[in-house]
Amino acid sequence: TVGLLGAFLWFVGIPDLTQLQFTRIAFLAGLGGLLLLVSATKSAGPTKQHWFAIPLLLVGELIRYDAVRLMCVVLSPVIIWMLWRCRTEKNARRAVAVLASCLLLGWGAVRFNDWYYARDPDWKDFHPFNILRVEFMDFDHVPYNSQTASAFDSAGWKPVDLQMLRNWAFLDQDRYNTQSLRKILDALPPNHASARPWAALVKQLSDDRELWGLLACGAAVVAILAVDRSARFIPLACFVMSLVTCAVVYRFMHLPARVYCPVIGGCVATALVFANRPRSFGKRRGWVETRWGHCLALVVLGVLIGWRGYASTVPMQTTSRITSRQFKCSPIFSRRPISCTWFGRAIFPSSTSPCP
Repeated sequence: TVGLLGAFLWFVGIPDLTQLQFTRIAFLAGLGGLLLLVSATKSAGPTKQHWFAIPLLLVGELIRYDAVRLMCVVLSPVIIWMLWRCRTEKNARRAVAVLASCLLLGWGAVRFNDWYYARDPDWKDFHPFNILRVEFMDFDHVPYNSQTASAFDSAGWKPVDLQMLRNWAFLDQDRYNTQSLRKILDALPPNHASARPWAALVKQLSDDRELWGLLACGAAVVAILAVDRSARFIPLACFVMSLVTCAVVYRFMHLPARVYCPVIGGCVATALVFANRPRSFGKRRGWVETRWGHCLALVVLGVLIGWRGYASTVPMQTTSRITSRQFKCSPIFSRRPISCTWFGRAIFPSSTSPCP
């Protein structure tokens, strides 16, 4: 169990240590709080885990409330299990009360934040603009083509204006404002956006090493540990909810790795929390408790940890090569030697040759 927990933290922790992305951090903070409540529900006697769950849930909600709501949707089988245990267990009633109170406090904080911004003359248009902006940038619901060109013309936009918006270059408030975005959206013809192809999603997921690592870690958890019989269907139900949620988000919104990887990681963590004994076949003792099984489990975990460590360096190396080429191709630096040292290792080699 300790080895699997360490492997899970290694798989989930690397992206969060190298990419401080608020959606990931908010989801995992809320996940930690919810799983602490699950552990408290499973406890027979008095426990203080409820109190430790409160700051994690609140931090996740303050960072991004939508990420915590997504966590509750994906792990809704866990919440239903907690509600079912409320019939007979005091700890379950406390856990549900803490979760409901934290969600209510988070909702109130979001409403207060919106009210505060709406009262500020310089920021009153920020939230309305941000709600419309995601239709163009995150969700990609507004492409520029022959069908939508007239809608962009109504706001005086050219294709380059849309490209600037998608690259976060929208400081010109005369062109990029709530009125312009609303005018374009209202002028769009029906069925202007084609459905996203499912083949693109399959290719995206198949090329994601982080996702494969999480799935491999989940498979190891299922193979080594057995879930408590009273909740044996909970991890499977969470995984089904993850697949359905990711499919809906991809179809109607946007599904980047910062969303589906924490979602799958939440399913793996759920299986870990609900596990209570080594997996066995028949009436025999757990296979991992035998000498050969113990060695096999250690080898599998070692391979997974080593593979994940190697895979995590590939995106960093790719980014270094891309950044190096951008420096070299710059008119300022193309004929000047470029060198950058990162922890004693040169990642941007010196070069004086111009770009082709």
